[in-house]
Amino acid sequence: MHGGLLATALDSAMVHALFARGIVARTGELTVRYRQSVRLGAQVRVVGRHRQAAHPLHYLEAEVWQDGALCARAQAKFMATQPLPR
Repeated sequence: MHGGLLATALDSAMVHALFARGIVARTGELTVRYRQSVRLGAQVRVVGRHRQAAHPLHYLEAEVWQDGALCARAQAKFMATQPLPR
């Protein structure tokens, strides 16, 4: 799978982790480490986690897994913009 698609999936997983906390933010910095190829047509698991906050910055990480192997890991800084409407 193309690395740009993996980066998008990792970024999206981190945004969902922010939304789960009611935080709206923009990606300020994204670093991706590719460990092994992701095969097309096989299932993957993408997990995003909120690690730390120092308003207005939020620090997150995400991983792509396939067949029990870590394929890619990302770390990112997000800038909070506004709270989610309730």
